[in-house]
Amino acid sequence: MAWSLVLGTGGFLFFGSLSDRIGRKPIILAGCLLTAVTYFPVFKLLTQTANPALYAARQTPVTVTADPANCSFQFNPVGTAKFTSACDITKALLSKTSVNSTTVNAPAGTVASVKVGDTVIEAYDSNANTADIATAKTAVDGTRKAADAALLATLDSATKALTGVKTTAADADKALKAAADDTARAKVQTALDAANAALPTAQAALDAARAAMPADVVAKLDTANAALAKANGVKPAFEKALNGALMAAGYPLVAADNNSVAKAQNFVDIFTTQKITIVLILTYLIVLVTMVYGPIAAMLVELFPTRIRYSGLSLPYHIGNGWFGGLLPATALPSPPRPGTSIPACGMRSWWRGRLSSSARSSCRAGRRTSRFSQMTA
Repeated sequence: MAWSLVLGTGGFLFFGSLSDRIGRKPIILAGCLLTAVTYFPVFKLLTQTANPALYAARQTPVTVTADPANCSFQFNPVGTAKFTSACDITKALLSKTSVNSTTVNAPAGTVASVKVGDTVIEAYDSNANTADIATAKTAVDGTRKAADAALLATLDSATKALTGVKTTAADADKALKAAADDTARAKVQTALDAANAALPTAQAALDAARAAMPADVVAKLDTANAALAKANGVKPAFEKALNGALMAAGYPLVAADNNSVAKAQNFVDIFTTQKITIVLILTYLIVLVTMVYGPIAAMLVELFPTRIRYSGLSLPYHIGNGWFGGLLPATALPSPPRPGTSIPACGMRSWWRGRLSSSARSSCRAGRRTSRFSQMTA
């Protein structure tokens, strides 16, 4: 981006000077016309060049099937609105991962689902899930109140101890795989052996604590805890399933694993075909800006006499650029450019950064998983 700014900024002087000779309007309108004609193919080329993995993944169709009454217009410039329907949750997650999707209307009352290639994942309704969690918590609390307090405390302590030993063993096993040398490996192996040795004792303590309680109480506790775990696991299970399907389709959800995306190690690290092409594309986009902004300052000043120039120019200019321009990404994000299609507008955040209001910036910033450059090319 910095190289493109260096190469393209001179356009302000060139087109400003040219407008003194041939007029402001022809240059401004030419810039607007070129923008309208070339923006879509240029950004398609930018994605294909800068993030080939994302471009290839987008060839896999993604379809959201939902009751249209449950799909909201997700205008959320300050990031505080809560969208709880299955349709909204699905589309929000897809947008955060820069996934284009097609929406298919379903009969009233249908729970939304998303199809990635040939894989179908059913979504969930947040309000219904919250109610299920509350019901399960009430059942757990009621069962615990009916149990003997001393026996329940022993059971809780044994359960916590066994969980701690299992966590220690899992952490040690992970550290063993990442150990850099034999000394570190031996130290971690000692900790893993100790944790594995403690497992039978911890399991026996838990079994004894369960045996000391009435069988019907243990059964009720198991049923209530299982229902609570199931309700709490609905959201992570959906996200894991959807992200797994997207990764299987080739979407680069983890930036560090995306080896195809363009990355510059320093300011002069641009001398590859991929990076030079990106610089040229971005320079072209900046030149389009200079065609409009080079002459426009003089044109706007010339529109108003001195007496009313400040109020006549400043107010509409800043409302147009600041409010309408600043909120454009937050408005475009939920606005399909053609029926049934959602294109994440915040993917162009690097291009828009100079025009984004702070509220719109925070809206685009939420929940990003891919690299800064790959998001720009979305």
